[in-house]
Amino acid sequence: METIFDYNITEEEKERTGNSWFDKETYLAYHDEDSSNWDLGNLFLARGEIEKAEMFANRLPSYTKQDWYRLKNHIPDFFYTQKLQPIAGQDDE
Repeated sequence: METIFDYNITEEEKERTGNSWFDKETYLAYHDEDSSNWDLGNLFLARGEIEKAEMFANRLPSYTKQDWYRLKNHIPDFFYTQKLQPIAGQDDE
């Protein structure tokens, strides 16, 4: 099962996607493949990678996929398309 931890999620992204209190081990204990795909969709949506976000959303069961797309379309655009600010002290490279 792919998870947000396979894609170098930052602490800020974890917070933005509602996963700030999880480490990988705890995440795996509480998430199944569907909830992981939901989170991956949100991660890539937050990164502005819409096609990749929808790839993960399309793996969801139909009733959950509808909820994901409904949420995507009702959250203000700035929440997902705003570039994340670099963490203080890190280069932007």
